[in-house]
Formats: sequence, C-alpha cells, structure tokens
Amino acid sequence: MQSETAVGKMRRFNRFHANIIGVGVIGRDILRTPYSLTEVRILIDLFRDPACNAREIGKFLAVEERYLSRTIDALVKKGLLTRTRSLEDGRVFLLSLSSKGWREFLRLNKP
Repeated sequence: MQSETAVGKMRRFNRFHANIIGVGVIGRDILRTPYSLTEVRILIDLFRDPACNAREIGKFLAVEERYLSRTIDALVKKGLLTRTRSLEDGRVFLLSLSSKGWREFLRLNKP
C-alpha cells in the first residue's frame, strides 16, 4: 500500500472543506437550475481539481458508484464534461469540465 503524498493530503483536506463551504454557497440557488445537487457538486469538484477521475469524485462525494456513473454520463451527454483515457492506466478516465461546463459552473457560482 502506498503512503499518501503531501499533495494528496492537501487535496483531501481542500475537498473536504470545499464540499462544506461550496455546496452551502451554491446550494441556496440550486432549485432554480436544471441540475441536481449531485451534478452541481461534480462541477464544483472538477472546477477545484480539473483532472480527476470518477472514483476520486465518488469517494469525495460519498455517492453510490452506479448513481455517480449515470450522473457523469448525463453530464457528458449535456456537454458539460469530457472524458479522456488516462495515459498511466488505460482503465481510468480522467474527467474535466468542457468549455460549456466552465461557463455553466461560472454562471452557477455567481454571487
């Protein structure tokens, strides 16, 4: 088992606190958007960590794997996310916000 790097510890710390703060801020207007809370949380996480995979997001969000997979598929179909096969491990797909995803995140994140 590999030990967690300092960068990994910092990301985990940041994600934990960003989850508490970020969703609280965005959450108040979520009902006026076409997106579910889980979809918005995925957009937030990808904004904060632009190249992570579904497994990392699932651990962070504590969402059931099949539900997360369906939600990510929906976001890809809506054009908000892109999937790129990892060069290090061909079984893993890295997720990132598309141009449309960035615009939607910024629109949702307006004060």
